[in-house]
Amino acid sequence: MRGGWEMFRDSLFDEAGYGHKDMDFMNCYDDFPIMAAIQIEDLGFCKKGEIGHFLETNRMTHDGSFPLNTGGGQLSTGQAGGSAGLLGMVEATRQLRGEGGARQVKGAARGIISGFGMISYGHGLAAAAIIVEQA
Repeated sequence: MRGGWEMFRDSLFDEAGYGHKDMDFMNCYDDFPIMAAIQIEDLGFCKKGEIGHFLETNRMTHDGSFPLNTGGGQLSTGQAGGSAGLLGMVEATRQLRGEGGARQVKGAARGIISGFGMISYGHGLAAAAIIVEQA
């Protein structure tokens, strides 16, 4: 499945002036694990179909090689309906302000937040992403 991020990911990184390796963390919409995998692929952190290898070779913890949803995401808090999209932004703000506590990403200066909505299994209808950084 493709969610739509492929259509704008290059311009997203170009406009921000950063590349994938410059991201200190990723917070993504994760109502199901497959949605996180789709976003990682479609945003270009690995090629389409190579998510298995990516997951095998990276640690997704706050102190790992690819910190993902360091606040736990929806998979640990539940799908909060309309407010679910803000989980990633709130956690990103905590990380960038150094307020992550025991889950703080060391030296977090920038990250990517992505979202997805109105899934119609096989036909993603809304995809978004933003790169954020410390002021």
